[in-house]
Amino acid sequence: MSGRAVRNLLMLAAALAVGWWIHEKRPTFSGLIDDLTRPIFGSRAGVSEAERKRVVGEAGQVVASGEDKPVGALSEGMSEDEVRRIMGDPDVIERLEDESGDRVRWTYRSASRAILIKNHRVASITVP
Repeated sequence: MSGRAVRNLLMLAAALAVGWWIHEKRPTFSGLIDDLTRPIFGSRAGVSEAERKRVVGEAGQVVASGEDKPVGALSEGMSEDEVRRIMGDPDVIERLEDESGDRVRWTYRSASRAILIKNHRVASITVP
C-alpha cells in the first residue's frame, strides 16, 4: 500500500469515527461549551454553585423589578470607584468611626443593599 492510500484510509476512519460520535452523542453547541467549562467551574478557582445561584437569583430580581443596577457584580474588595461605576451614587452615606478605623456605610434603597466600606474598599455587602 502506498503512503497516499494509507493517508486516505486514515482520513476515512477519522471521518467515520466523527460521524459515529455525532450520531451517538448528538452534541449541541451549548453542551460542548458546558463540557469545556465544567472542569473550571468544578474547581476551587471557579464559582461555587451557591454563589452561582445567588447571582442568577439576583439577576432574576433585577429583571423582574425593572432595576438596571447589576448588584450581582458587586464583591468584597472592590474600590469605592468601582462600586460607584456599577451602582451609581448611594442614597445614604453614613460615617461610622470606631477603634478599628474609619468606616462608611453606603445604602442603596432601590437595590436593597447596604455596603460597608473600610479603608476605601468594600468590606461587606448586606441586604437591609
